[in-house]
Amino acid sequence: MEIDNRVRIKVGGSSRKEKIALVKNLEGKGTNKNKVQVYIEGAGYFWYFPEDLEVIEEAGIEVVAAEIVEESDHSKTLEQLEARIAQGLKGYYQAGLALIKIQNEALYEELGYRSFEQYFRERWGMERTAAFRFIKAAIATRHLIEVKNNNVANWQHQTSEEKPLWIESDILPENESQIRSLTGYDPEIQPVIWERAVEEAQGKPTAKIVKKVAKEVAKEVESKQTEIDLDRIEKENLAEARTSISLELLSVGDICVIQAGEESELRRYQGFWGVVTEVGEFSCNVEVYDRTVEWVKPEYLVKLEISQEEKERAVALMGRLRTIAEKEPVERMISAILLELAKRRDFKLAEREEQILALIERLVGIAID
Repeated sequence: MEIDNRVRIKVGGSSRKEKIALVKNLEGKGTNKNKVQVYIEGAGYFWYFPEDLEVIEEAGIEVVAAEIVEESDHSKTLEQLEARIAQGLKGYYQAGLALIKIQNEALYEELGYRSFEQYFRERWGMERTAAFRFIKAAIATRHLIEVKNNNVANWQHQTSEEKPLWIESDILPENESQIRSLTGYDPEIQPVIWERAVEEAQGKPTAKIVKKVAKEVAKEVESKQTEIDLDRIEKENLAEARTSISLELLSVGDICVIQAGEESELRRYQGFWGVVTEVGEFSCNVEVYDRTVEWVKPEYLVKLEISQEEKERAVALMGRLRTIAEKEPVERMISAILLELAKRRDFKLAEREEQILALIERLVGIAID
């Protein structure tokens, strides 16, 4: 007998009106020692000896891993759905799905109930916790069935991959108490918990095993999440430290190569060199061959350690490239030459290169002194 079992009170004989109650406390004390506390709708709480109670609906009602009732099946009448709830004594899964449909479609209104809560309290003598435990259990079971079916479909043409025991042997929860420990966790880890519980039991696990495994998996997930969070914080701190150090080392006129990450908006300039034109508190501006890129994070830049003479050559070359790039339209061949010069790290042009660049300047209408 467990908390929230529905029981029939046997004392009083046939002359007494049958009473249905919910078990609320298993450990009586003092004058109620060895007794069980139950709640009778409309009457209150009472204590009875266990032998005076007949369990008619366990907190873990016998299941069904069989037919799935689809919520979208509008051919099911309220009468049919209620029959499934009544049969919840034999299968919590179907009863839970029926409750879901009645709630979602407000079918309880057909019987004159103003709310779903009034319906399950007065119609079935259920407390809110019991009704929604049915619903959550049904949802979790349906998720396990969907996972199983999806995996079976994927494995139809595979023979080498080892299948989990619960899927291969079609082992699903047989009562609500088994599935109860899964309902408090994200759907993503529910199959993980069930798989491990089945493996540990080497078959159908008890509710106790499922609860134990659920706690173990939850700790693993929490530990893994903590590691991820610590790793993220460490990376953020590292990036912040790199930013601080890099900004201190950068000055206007420095020549840097852009090393942008895949997610950066700078990736189109990956490998290009540029001239630092402004250094702010958290970022800097960098002039590249066709524009000035603002708010560049220093972690995306690699400073070139070159002489002052080389810096001056780079700044002069950048000015010429920018002037050509700003002339519209720039022909494809000229654009290709600009791109080549915008990536090379040698800023001293050979004689032939100087002649080609000067020719391009004349072609685009740039006056040369």
